[in-house]
Amino acid sequence: MGRKTRRWEDRRHKRMMRLITLLEASNCHPKHHNRKTLKRRLLNAARTAFASSNAKEAHRADQA
Repeated sequence: MGRKTRRWEDRRHKRMMRLITLLEASNCHPKHHNRKTLKRRLLNAARTAFASSNAKEAHRADQA
Protein backbone atom coordinates (compact mmCIF):
# COMPACT_ATOMS: atom_id res chain seq x y z
CA MET A 1 0.00 0.00 0.00
CA GLY A 2 1.40 3.33 -0.99
CA ARG A 3 1.89 6.24 1.34
CA LYS A 4 -0.71 8.30 -0.51
CA THR A 5 -3.33 5.56 -0.20
CA ARG A 6 -2.67 5.07 3.51
CA ARG A 7 -2.94 8.80 4.13
CA TRP A 8 -6.25 8.91 2.27
CA GLU A 9 -7.64 6.00 4.31
CA ASP A 10 -6.54 7.70 7.55
CA ARG A 11 -8.30 10.89 6.54
CA ARG A 12 -11.46 9.02 5.58
CA HIS A 13 -11.44 7.16 8.90
CA LYS A 14 -10.95 10.41 10.81
CA ARG A 15 -13.83 12.01 8.89
CA MET A 16 -16.14 9.08 9.61
CA MET A 17 -15.28 9.10 13.30
CA ARG A 18 -15.97 12.84 13.46
CA LEU A 19 -19.35 12.32 11.79
CA ILE A 20 -20.21 9.55 14.25
CA THR A 21 -19.37 11.72 17.26
CA LEU A 22 -21.42 14.59 15.82
CA LEU A 23 -24.35 12.27 15.26
CA GLU A 24 -24.12 10.92 18.80
CA ALA A 25 -23.99 14.46 20.18
CA SER A 26 -27.01 15.55 18.16
CA ASN A 27 -29.01 12.50 19.25
CA CYS A 28 -28.52 13.29 22.92
CA HIS A 29 -29.47 16.96 22.46
CA PRO A 30 -33.18 17.39 21.57
CA LYS A 31 -32.82 20.89 20.08
CA HIS A 32 -30.38 19.97 17.32
CA HIS A 33 -32.19 20.09 14.00
CA ASN A 34 -29.44 18.74 11.74
CA ARG A 35 -29.81 15.07 12.67
CA LYS A 36 -31.10 14.05 9.24
CA THR A 37 -28.21 15.82 7.52
CA LEU A 38 -25.65 14.20 9.79
CA LYS A 39 -27.20 10.76 9.26
CA ARG A 40 -27.17 11.29 5.50
CA ARG A 41 -23.51 12.38 5.56
CA LEU A 42 -22.57 9.39 7.71
CA LEU A 43 -24.38 6.94 5.44
CA ASN A 44 -22.75 8.43 2.34
CA ALA A 45 -19.31 8.16 3.94
CA ALA A 46 -20.00 4.55 4.94
CA ARG A 47 -21.18 3.69 1.42
CA THR A 48 -18.02 5.22 -0.05
CA ALA A 49 -15.78 3.31 2.36
CA PHE A 50 -17.65 0.07 1.69
CA ALA A 51 -17.47 0.51 -2.07
CA SER A 52 -13.75 1.26 -2.01
CA SER A 53 -13.03 -1.76 0.20
CA ASN A 54 -15.06 -3.99 -2.16
CA ALA A 55 -13.16 -2.60 -5.14
CA LYS A 56 -9.87 -3.30 -3.36
CA GLU A 57 -10.89 -6.89 -2.61
CA ALA A 58 -11.95 -7.41 -6.23
CA HIS A 59 -8.62 -6.03 -7.43
CA ARG A 60 -6.71 -8.36 -5.09
CA ALA A 61 -8.78 -11.33 -6.29
CA ASP A 62 -8.01 -10.45 -9.91
CA GLN A 63 -4.30 -10.30 -9.17
CA ALA A 64 -4.25 -13.72 -7.48
